[in-house]
Amino acid sequence: MCPTSCGEVCAYEEPKLAELSERENSVRIIKKIWGRDWKTGVVIATCESGLRANAFNGHNTNGSWDAGLFQINSIHGWSKEELMNPIANAGIAYTKFVAQGTNPWYSSQSCWEGKL
Repeated sequence: MCPTSCGEVCAYEEPKLAELSERENSVRIIKKIWGRDWKTGVVIATCESGLRANAFNGHNTNGSWDAGLFQINSIHGWSKEELMNPIANAGIAYTKFVAQGTNPWYSSQSCWEGKL
């Protein structure tokens, strides 16, 4: 984990993968919500959370935190409870993807870049 006070940019670390049944459930949710873009969603969520719906990172250098399948940042105004709900998280992420492409997940680009 990166220190929260020094302001340095932290290197991307690929997350631990979820157990198989959790991964399967996460993929089902992403397929349903992301529709024709589901493969992109699965790749991004794998790089962001390891397909773990309960993934949480409270160590951002700016004091914010990231939560859920797509590691949505707290600066967007959603509560931790909302973001830890995998259906809500996938829906919020898809809305962001439609509007901004992969830009919201630039910090994990080294993981998903060649897989999309």
